[in-house]
Amino acid sequence: GAPVGRPGEEPPVYVRCSDPNVICETQNV
Repeated sequence: GAPVGRPGEEPPVYVRCSDPNVICETQNV
């Protein structure tokens, strides 16, 4: 999967999954 999100947004949230509409893994830094 590819990281979905925009660099510069706060808080930075990166979602990785086969489908951009489905949230499999969410990492909040």
